[in-house]
Amino acid sequence: MSWIQYERPAPFLDTIRSDRAFMALLFVVTCIVFVITSSAWPISEGRDFGRYLTNAVIDRMGDDGRLTNWLIGFFLQHDLIVLKIFLMLGYMLSVFALYYLARLFGKPIARMTALAAILNVQIPVYLHFLCSDPFNFIGFNLWVLIVVRAIFWQKAISGAMVIGIASFLLVTIRPVNQLFILTAALPIICHGFTRRSITTAMTILAVFVAGVMLYSLHNYIKFNVFSLTSSTGIPSYTIYHKTKTMSPANGPASARLFFLVENHLLDKPEYKNFSVTVESFFASGNKRFHGDLVGVADEFEPGLLEKAYLESITTHPKAILKTIIGLMEWGLRQPFDPSLPLQCQPIALPDRSNSLSFEPPQPGQYYSNKANQEDATPAELIHQVNQFSEQTRIRMAAQQPVCFLTDLFKSALFPMFPPMLWFWLLSIPLLFMYYRMEFRLLLGLLLPSGLVIGISLITQSPWAQYRMPYDFPYILSGMLGMAILLDKIMKVYHDRSFFR
Repeated sequence: MSWIQYERPAPFLDTIRSDRAFMALLFVVTCIVFVITSSAWPISEGRDFGRYLTNAVIDRMGDDGRLTNWLIGFFLQHDLIVLKIFLMLGYMLSVFALYYLARLFGKPIARMTALAAILNVQIPVYLHFLCSDPFNFIGFNLWVLIVVRAIFWQKAISGAMVIGIASFLLVTIRPVNQLFILTAALPIICHGFTRRSITTAMTILAVFVAGVMLYSLHNYIKFNVFSLTSSTGIPSYTIYHKTKTMSPANGPASARLFFLVENHLLDKPEYKNFSVTVESFFASGNKRFHGDLVGVADEFEPGLLEKAYLESITTHPKAILKTIIGLMEWGLRQPFDPSLPLQCQPIALPDRSNSLSFEPPQPGQYYSNKANQEDATPAELIHQVNQFSEQTRIRMAAQQPVCFLTDLFKSALFPMFPPMLWFWLLSIPLLFMYYRMEFRLLLGLLLPSGLVIGISLITQSPWAQYRMPYDFPYILSGMLGMAILLDKIMKVYHDRSFFR
């Protein structure tokens, strides 16, 4: 008997009724896991928390999704228990979304996949770190739930509009999700080149593009920038920080960039006082230097930095490709490693042996210092931000986690779940099942999320936090890969002709 038993998605309530006992068990276990996690890990500051906190008070253009800023501002104005309830419901719905997707391959696979996802206790801990990550995790899994249901609706246009809106809303959470424009190809991937599937695909594309254009138009009216975000998509983290392949010999744009740095940046006190040369500037991979590199290029010749990056890519493709593969492998293997809550950290005795020590000044950050000096933010708004920040941190510090549970999670439960790299490798057999529509749908869902993971890991620091919102479908793909291999092994074992 095969592990995989193909099904078509039923309405949500019918799916729950068809497996009522397991669904009840699943929701109870999910709720218990989240409550225990909340006892061990309080709501804490996530990545770039200060920036999100500021954006919740001051409406400004940046690299963040506007829906994320609004949600953080909304929940921080209420008791933290409201946020915990929202996160718990989002976590439960995300587990159900994974189960619903896995039901395309039968109850056994769906049950095992949902239980495997619950065993990954890094996820509920991860949701307690306030930034765009928890909202992106919940939003993505709800997107999966909506797409799997709507792709089979009889009214194709209505389903396409729902998919297009859901895909666009992911962009408002994190702008890099604009790669979910590839969702428009799902009807063709699933049903082939028919008039119905092409019409559905064009509708999804039209709705998504309309949403992005309106979003960009809003930014233009408010900030005079017709764009989703103020950042570039060129993998600057890889090129500048890791490969260090920038050289004036790469091309005219690179030579011009070196000239600008040497003549308009290194003569500033932030560099001149430290005897920084143009060679050491580009060879250091210093993040403080990189911020100034972006600043000097934008001030004197906008677009020059992107051209120099492209010259580095075309001149040193092997070095950059090798680095990208290494960053991807490291990002997929790396577990989530949260810091202990302040309430559970050991109290360190002050070091009196060197009480007069101080951190020496560091070179760089000329444009950051300049921006701070020229900051035109009204004093009243700055006071509101500081007051809001202080109140939020006081409320977070007032939480009382159960520290022995915190230690149990980090030392015992986290290492139990295998690295996501193994689930990605186990997904390879799915490529050979492309003749089944269910597998084509799953691969179509994995494509945009996989590209977002890759771009996030090579353009930012390769942290697990950039990957984890999209982990659940890859747990399913890994489980399916194992099921396919087991089915093949059992078929060979039971095939008598094999032993003749």
